[in-house]
Amino acid sequence: MTSLQKLRKLVESIKDEELRSCVLSILENPTLSFAGTRPLIALDEAPASPRKHHLFRGGLATHTLAVARIALKLAEVFSEVYGVDVDKDLVLAAAVLHDLYKFYQYEKLGDLYAVRRDWFVEHNYALVAELAVRKCREDLVEVVAGAHSRTPLTRVEQLIVHLADLVDASFVEKLQNMLIEQLQHAGCAEPLLVLARMLSSMSIGELLRSVKEGGRGYLEKICRERQTIDPSSQPG
Repeated sequence: MTSLQKLRKLVESIKDEELRSCVLSILENPTLSFAGTRPLIALDEAPASPRKHHLFRGGLATHTLAVARIALKLAEVFSEVYGVDVDKDLVLAAAVLHDLYKFYQYEKLGDLYAVRRDWFVEHNYALVAELAVRKCREDLVEVVAGAHSRTPLTRVEQLIVHLADLVDASFVEKLQNMLIEQLQHAGCAEPLLVLARMLSSMSIGELLRSVKEGGRGYLEKICRERQTIDPSSQPG
């Protein structure tokens, strides 16, 4: 089951029918209604960031799944320990949607991705606009608008999604940076490219285990194999 399929299944657990319907409608048809520009890559292909966390193919869906699960755990802990009232349906809905329209911002360059130059709005603003166009609930708009901590805190659900986002992004970025450094020491001239290729076919946990078992010899081997440029991915 892919990360996107797992996300859809998770969304189906939202008890509030209106919220669930809104999120599912966007996952099933993520096209922006208010813009004529179309994405250059698919949602399930997109990285979460071309050069930072989850830089690999499918990284956005993987990051989103992790954020949603972390946010639900945080909501549970904060409710049990501090007695804070948390709307878990809102937390889950906002966590699933918080970065979704990033896939509009990127284009593919070989085995890596870059920010496209013909797109004109950040993903968080695009999301707020699309929720408004689709007439989704105002409290969902309020939570996603504050999930990146760029507006005043008005609801605890905003803070929970924001913290979950930070946790997962920081976790994966630090692991990626460690692997990039190890690849450099193993002689990779293009460690970012090699890492992106590896993480497109295995999880970061699988890669870490392989590195631990195989050591420098394994890293040197994948540098030789994965640094070979695929002619079909190069500009004509």
